Amino acid sequence: MDVNRKTMGKQGRAGGAQDGPNRVDRRESADFWARLFIWVNYLAWAGLMVFLLVFHRAQPEFETFFDKFYQLNLRTYWDKTFIRYLVYIAGAGLAATTAGLGLSLFRARRHTDHRKPIVILGVLYLILIILSWLLL
Repeated sequence: MDVNRKTMGKQGRAGGAQDGPNRVDRRESADFWARLFIWVNYLAWAGLMVFLLVFHRAQPEFETFFDKFYQLNLRTYWDKTFIRYLVYIAGAGLAATTAGLGLSLFRARRHTDHRKPIVILGVLYLILIILSWLLL
């Protein structure tokens, strides 16, 4: 019998003395803070998708061949109402991203846990806020 197999637990992990009937497996499900962090990430990504849809609605209409042929009137300016919504959505997304980073700092055991996507979102929202302020 292999020497390493004597110290292996039921599932083939090292740590034989910790395995037993009273051992609690803490990896089965995420706790409240981890689930909250996941939902804040979902909220931030959904906010980004809403931002892109509102941005599409706010931008000037693109003139095509059919518009020229039928001499249709198109809006050639940015819609200020939708731009105002963009600022609000970007601010809410930045707040969700900041909350996610705060949860990550509070919850994470390592410095690299779950930070890349939320930092990317934060930078995107900051860029979108700056661009929307420039358009106003």
